[in-house]
Amino acid sequence: MSVKTPLEKDIERLEKNRKPISLFILIILLSLSLIAVGGYTAKLKQELSEKEQEIVLTKERTEKEKNVLLSEVKALEKERDSLKTEVNVLTGKLDKLSKDKSSRTTTKTKKRSK
Repeated sequence: MSVKTPLEKDIERLEKNRKPISLFILIILLSLSLIAVGGYTAKLKQELSEKEQEIVLTKERTEKEKNVLLSEVKALEKERDSLKTEVNVLTGKLDKLSKDKSSRTTTKTKKRSK
């Protein structure tokens, strides 16, 4: 066995102490990095959930607007159909009146010519 001098003993002690201190600093830095990444991840998750809520609200509003517009379109189609019916009825009456009028004028002209 070799006998160690006090200087060698001090050097060995310092080397043993340096390694744990450097490892301790490394562990602290890694822990801080993980905390920072975790905080950033949490922030991103929160933003993502907010965006998803916005998307859901937008879809609901769009669906409601779509339903309102569909009901308006149906109402307008019914109104159009009723107006078409009225136009057809009025057109039929006009045709009838014009035929009656033309037959009356034809009859009057025939009577005058006699």
